[in-house]
Amino acid sequence: LGGCLWGDILSKDTFSTSLSDWGYLALLFLILIVIRFVLVFVLYPLTAKIGIGTNIKESVFMSYGGFRGSVGIALALSLNAQIYNHTMDDDGYRNETDKMFCLVGGISVLTLLINGMTSGPLLSALGLAATENTRRKVIENYRQQMVQNTLQA
Repeated sequence: LGGCLWGDILSKDTFSTSLSDWGYLALLFLILIVIRFVLVFVLYPLTAKIGIGTNIKESVFMSYGGFRGSVGIALALSLNAQIYNHTMDDDGYRNETDKMFCLVGGISVLTLLINGMTSGPLLSALGLAATENTRRKVIENYRQQMVQNTLQA
C-alpha cells in the first residue's frame, strides 16, 4: 500500500522534486545508519548480557541490517491521510506532506536495495554466515535447553 501511494505521489503533475531533495534523501539515509550504529553500541553492554547475548560482530550486523522505514511509512500514511482530509487543494501543507512521505519511502527503498543486497557479503566478511552443520548444532542445543527448562518447571 505504501509503495502504491509513493508511486502515485511521485507521478503527480503538481508534485516536483529537485536535486536537493535527492541530496537530502541520501544525507538522511547516511544519518540514519550512523544513528543506528550509535544506538546499538551505546546499548551493547546491556545486549551482551541479556538473553543469549551478542558480540561485536553481531552488533555490527544489527546496526547495518536493521530495517529503517516500516514504522515511518505507517506514520507517513496516517499523516498524509489527515492532511488531505483537513486541508484544501491549494494549501501548501499537501506538497510538504508529499515530500516527507517520499523521503520516508525513499529511505525504505534505499534500505532494501543497498542494505539488502550487501548484507550477505557483510555476513560472510564478519564470519557470521553459519554452515548447515553449525545451524543444526545450534538448533539441537536450543531444543535440548528448552526440553530441560520445561522438565524443570
